[in-house]
Amino acid sequence: MKVDWKGLTQGIYNAVLGKQWIKDLAAYRMNTYCSPCEFNSKNAIALSGYTTIRPDHHCTRCGCNLEWKTHQLSSSCPVSKWQAEVSQEQANEITKQLSNGAKEE
Repeated sequence: MKVDWKGLTQGIYNAVLGKQWIKDLAAYRMNTYCSPCEFNSKNAIALSGYTTIRPDHHCTRCGCNLEWKTHQLSSSCPVSKWQAEVSQEQANEITKQLSNGAKEE
């Protein structure tokens, strides 16, 4: 399992400083796809006896923290339940714009 650290950094940034539409997208992904998913660590523990010492809810397929993963614009679900909204380059540009906007406020 390979964790996408660059993507997770984008997800953390978007979770903290992202615009409301990003937070709404993340909430939709989490509520619709990730919360009921059998690969959500919370569900995997109950369904298949998955064990972990991690306290967070994470994807057992990719290892990503679900809160941060769902806030990523350029990443897809590892089991194709939801797709990336933009390319990595577009996500970088959005992050730059958000960062510049935060500096101006």
